[in-house]
Amino acid sequence: MIFRFISMSILVCSSLWAYDSVSMAGRLVQARLQFEERNYSEALILLAPLLNSKDSEVLTLAAHCEFELGNYLAAAEHFKMLSDPTSLYRMVQLEDRFNNFPELEKYYQRIISPPDFVRYIHARQLFLNGYDARALPELDLLMTSPDYEDRATYIKAAVLARQGQIDQAVQLLTGLSGSLNSELAQLAKLTKARLLYEQDQVEKSIALYETLNYPDELAWVQLRAGDLSPDLKKAQSYYQAAERHASDLGLKSDILIREDKNDEARVYLKANQDNVLATQKKIAENNPELFMDPWVLAQPEVAQLWALQNKIAELENLWNDTNLEYEIFKIDLIDEEFQEKLDKFKQANLLLTGLRVELRNLKENYADTSKRALEEAKPVWLAKLDERIHEADQVAIRSGAGERLKLRNRIAQIEQTKAAELRRAEEAFKP
Repeated sequence: MIFRFISMSILVCSSLWAYDSVSMAGRLVQARLQFEERNYSEALILLAPLLNSKDSEVLTLAAHCEFELGNYLAAAEHFKMLSDPTSLYRMVQLEDRFNNFPELEKYYQRIISPPDFVRYIHARQLFLNGYDARALPELDLLMTSPDYEDRATYIKAAVLARQGQIDQAVQLLTGLSGSLNSELAQLAKLTKARLLYEQDQVEKSIALYETLNYPDELAWVQLRAGDLSPDLKKAQSYYQAAERHASDLGLKSDILIREDKNDEARVYLKANQDNVLATQKKIAENNPELFMDPWVLAQPEVAQLWALQNKIAELENLWNDTNLEYEIFKIDLIDEEFQEKLDKFKQANLLLTGLRVELRNLKENYADTSKRALEEAKPVWLAKLDERIHEADQVAIRSGAGERLKLRNRIAQIEQTKAAELRRAEEAFKP
């Protein structure tokens, strides 16, 4: 009797195993067909009961479906369990998207012969993380690739500029003027104009800016050209051109001061201060928790904002002091001691002008970005995100495979939203 029971059990188990194998193979075939038709969600539903098998073909197909749907965190969970070259390429792409350089580096080192698009991602991340010496050989290799030559050249120019090799950087940027990538060509021209300005090659910088649509930056360079010119008439000509191009109120007031139009300058300066206060008030009204929530206060762009405001306050004090000295001594231009003070005044004005432009842009961008961030994902909720993910994961374990898939997709969307908001904030506040 016992022998008959054992025999029947073995027969039933064998039948179930055969049925599961056929079911798995059938689902996999159907999922592959859905993937080829770009029905990624339907493919995932078919694959859901098979994920616990850890079968590499199932994981690969599920990972690519998640990737195509934009569920990058869920895709990464699958790809990281695989070791084929394509999965490693995807992990480099995903860690680049998450801006996680240490993990990106780990996967990159496992790739024996990286294709150009993967090498470019790695080289760009090396540059962004300050590893210039390691980035240069990678960029040199990419500069022989038709698809990545121009982009690699631009990043190499940025590396050389950061190392102080301005002439070599300018030479590389000049070569990009004929790039078929029009956006990159314009960016190279703008970067070259900025580098020439930093070298006080203001006339060359002005010539480039006049072909670009950056009127405030053009006005800033023209202001600098006026300050550097030993010819009073030529200096006045530069100031007048700068006044025509400037739209920033703080910059305009600085130009008017150079032209001895002090009354007009005070009007623009007051209007600029009013705008700054209005922007601060708008941010506070739209986001009442903005200046009290720990998550927001911990963000680097907020710290940058406070540091910038403190710097501006310090420079405004310097500006007031030097301006007072200017008013007292401006008749006695022969006095060498005053000339030093006047130079200091001009330097303070130039730095203050740049910081005012940067502060205005920073605050305008921050107002829009922070509003979206706080509307879509409240900081307090974000602070508890890891705990909620853990809870959701436990629910998913207790639920069926289909429900688990839905929850994981939702978690991935939440994480993706958070990562996207942080990326947009970082991009918005790059100096």
